[in-house]
Amino acid sequence: MNEKNEEIKIVDFQLLITISILGAIFLAALVGYNSHLKLSNKKPFWNDSEARNVLIISKIIIFIAAIISLLMAIKNIEDLKQKNKNLDNAYVNASASFFFVLSALLLLIALLKNYQPESDIVAEEFVL
Repeated sequence: MNEKNEEIKIVDFQLLITISILGAIFLAALVGYNSHLKLSNKKPFWNDSEARNVLIISKIIIFIAAIISLLMAIKNIEDLKQKNKNLDNAYVNASASFFFVLSALLLLIALLKNYQPESDIVAEEFVL
């Protein structure tokens, strides 16, 4: 029974991570729409500085979710080792999580270094 409770907690945690990532994507989409409004000479939701801050927050959320995913994948490997089960899929998931962390980190660094709020167009590569 204890093992089932732990599996339920892991699934709940994965759902929380998924909802967090979806929220971050929604924020990024709002920044894209904000850019659209600005280019259409309509009143945008946020000024350039606020839009940048929203993008930074969304990238940080994604980066934290990626780190948590990697830690969960590592914990899964440890659990499977204790149960003497096949680790092939666990290593693939851990590798995917590692690349997720790496890509999220690179996107965050690129946003922090290269975002230019004075331009008329919000850099589309930073939105998603």
